Amino acid sequence: MIQYWRFTWQQRTNSLIDSKFPFGFVQLSTGESTGKIIGGFPWIRWHQTFDFGFTPNNATENVFMATTIDLRDDQGGVHPRTKLDVGYRLSRSGLAMVYKQTNVAYQGPIPNEVVRDSFDRMNVTYLSTFSSSIELRNSNGFEICCEDQQICMLNETNWLSVTPIYDPFSPITVKLLIPTICQSKSIHAVRYLWRETPCLFKQAAVYSTADSNLPAPPFIRFL
Repeated sequence: MIQYWRFTWQQRTNSLIDSKFPFGFVQLSTGESTGKIIGGFPWIRWHQTFDFGFTPNNATENVFMATTIDLRDDQGGVHPRTKLDVGYRLSRSGLAMVYKQTNVAYQGPIPNEVVRDSFDRMNVTYLSTFSSSIELRNSNGFEICCEDQQICMLNETNWLSVTPIYDPFSPITVKLLIPTICQSKSIHAVRYLWRETPCLFKQAAVYSTADSNLPAPPFIRFL
C-alpha cells in the first residue's frame, strides 16, 4: 500500500513528489476487553512493520509509526479516543525523521537481542533512543515457547507466561525467568504483548525512560 500510494502521488504530481516521501501510520490498537483473545491482531501489527516489529527498517525506508497497543479503550475499540496520545507519538516520529530534529525521542525501546543467559534465564536486550535504560512498568506480556517452532505456531497452549526482572546493572535488559518445565529444553521462541488487548491503559511492561509516553512495540522472535 505504501509503495502504491507513493507511486501514485509521484505520478499524478508529475514527479513533484519524491518517490520515497515520508509516510507515517498508526499501528493497530486494541479491540476486545477480556485480554485473553489472541486472534489475528498480533499478526496484523507484526505485518504492518513488514515483520520487523518496528519502523523504519530495511523494508520501509522513510516510514514511521505510532505504537498504540497500550491505549486500551473498551468503548472506542480499534479507534482509541485518547487522540492526544496517538497524535503525540506519531508527531515525535515525524519531527525526528522528517524534520530531522535530533533531540526528539521518537520511539519506544526496540528489542535488539534475545539470548538464553542460563538454564533459568533469558535476556531481552533493547535499543532505546536518547537513553541508556528502559522502564519496566509491569510484569505482564512476555511469553516463551520451548517446543519446536512449528508446534509453537500451531498451538497457543505451548506458550508460557514468564516473569520479567529489571537488572539495574544491565539497565537496557529485561531478564525472563524460565519456568521449570522449560529449563531442560531449548527455548525456540519469545514474544511480547501478543494479544488483541494485552494490557490496561498505559500499563504495558516496557517503556522508554527518555519519554514515558513511548512504549516498546510488540514482537515475536524465533531462536
